[in-house]
Amino acid sequence: MQVDRLGIGIVGYGEFAEFCHEAWRDLKDVRVVAASDLDTSRIPPGLKSYRDFRDMLRDDSVQIVSIGTPPATHASIAQQALEAEKHVFVEKPPALTLEEAEELVGTAHRQKRVIAVDYMLRYNPLVCALKSVADSKVLGKLQHVSVANYAYDGKLPPQHWFWDKSKSGGILVEHAVHFFDMVNFVWKARPEKITAQAHCRQPGMEDKVQATVRYDDGVISTHYHHFFRPWWFERQSFRFAFDLGEIDVEGWIPLAATVRAITTREGLQQLAGIFPSAHIQEEPLDLERLAADVTYVHGAPTESHSVTAGGSSYPVSLMVNLHFGIEKPKIEVYQDCVRAAMEDVAAHIRGRSGKPRIALETALDSIRIAAAGARLIQQDYGVDL
Repeated sequence: MQVDRLGIGIVGYGEFAEFCHEAWRDLKDVRVVAASDLDTSRIPPGLKSYRDFRDMLRDDSVQIVSIGTPPATHASIAQQALEAEKHVFVEKPPALTLEEAEELVGTAHRQKRVIAVDYMLRYNPLVCALKSVADSKVLGKLQHVSVANYAYDGKLPPQHWFWDKSKSGGILVEHAVHFFDMVNFVWKARPEKITAQAHCRQPGMEDKVQATVRYDDGVISTHYHHFFRPWWFERQSFRFAFDLGEIDVEGWIPLAATVRAITTREGLQQLAGIFPSAHIQEEPLDLERLAADVTYVHGAPTESHSVTAGGSSYPVSLMVNLHFGIEKPKIEVYQDCVRAAMEDVAAHIRGRSGKPRIALETALDSIRIAAAGARLIQQDYGVDL
């Protein structure tokens, strides 16, 4: 049925659904027309209101179902929505296990519908810039990624579903999956091994996790997540270490990046194009410091040089420090990302583009990593000291 704007029906009208509703309000291709929630008083006036989401699935004005309920319900609701011939936009994680996620992809293909995951970091300008650096090889090969997340837990009392692994899947599945996907999106390699461990504040209350992922090309990414801090001390930082430098990004909604690298004049121009309006500081090569690695290409210290990194040889001629920031409040950048995600889904449904950037089939490795890590934590492998 062709309609002027695709109708969105929201399952679970909590704070995040309200946030999405506001972000999508002025989009040309979609509009929120209905919502379901066990507490229908949370559903705002002007929307069709349902207590049971299955009744909403029978509503012909709904073409896209947005799912924002606790994680353990995502796969079942998404499966029923796809079988009702609805497109699906699901909050992360789309499922608690890889098997459930793969079943959702299969159902979407059979029903000729799209299922997309709200991996909105794929639309963040700084994450997209990281991907451009990786794709262009302007800084050589990626070698290591470090993710450190010290998170606020003030809105997570002990009885909250977040702490119940049967409902959330645990921190690796409920939360870290975002950042597994970020690394997978930036650097296309196959994850081949994971190690993981966790700490529980009290029995059954996992509040600290660490995981290390090795990829088939040798890249290693380390992930640490700890829910313990007052909100004003929250901190999230990511470091992407390439052969010729490193990029540090701050904020789980990234707003600022610092690049430190050795490169050529052409490489600097490339970086300036990837990070427009960045503040750039150039320095001459410190040849004494780099003496062990630098070879003069033409024998003259003012000309270009060759440096060996990661087993490869690269021409270099200068050192650069580049600082880039997004001049918008975090909440607006967050809304922009959620808006772009839904626009991508709608464009695909309208036939104007291929699969959305966040189509579930493109993101299965994030679930593969998170679920495998959660199993390791459950088994509690390790050597007692």
